Amino acid sequence: MKITCIRARVFYTDNRLAGYAAVLLDGVIAISGIKILKSNDGGYFMGMPSFKRKNGSFEEIAYPIVSEVRCNLENMVVAAYLNCIENNYYYAEFVVNEDCEKSLVEQSFGDFTLGKFVDDAEAKSKFDNQLSINTVEEEPVVEEEPVEEKSVEEKSNNEVKADEKYNLFEKVFSRFKK
Repeated sequence: MKITCIRARVFYTDNRLAGYAAVLLDGVIAISGIKILKSNDGGYFMGMPSFKRKNGSFEEIAYPIVSEVRCNLENMVVAAYLNCIENNYYYAEFVVNEDCEKSLVEQSFGDFTLGKFVDDAEAKSKFDNQLSINTVEEEPVVEEEPVEEKSVEEKSNNEVKADEKYNLFEKVFSRFKK
């Protein structure tokens, strides 16, 4: 088994969460939700996908069992993240070289080439465009003419069923309002 693709996304925040990564194994198994976290000494480490239990502890959902595999996977994920930082990529996808026959334990980040990427300037312009779309002045509100309620005879079967579902929803929901 070998890693065929590594995807990394950078967050520029003061939090411990520095970014996310995903890996593709043999082109058939994807592991997403890998966290890239800042350590107290200024380095980075990998956190496998996990969920929080009721007692506050975390349990990993997918994880390497063999320590050498975990170490090598962490080295390659962190290397992909650092490559993004060095080249000002917001997101990058690194694909294994076609001639690479190494197993996951033998692979190194040098066995990968840059595939797709989004640089910071492009990501920032998309964000700014989205921000400008969201902050456009509101259009004046146009009052709609009241819609006359149809009698039961005038309604189609679908409209009657929709009204019945709505009424049922209101009955159930009203219990929770109290």
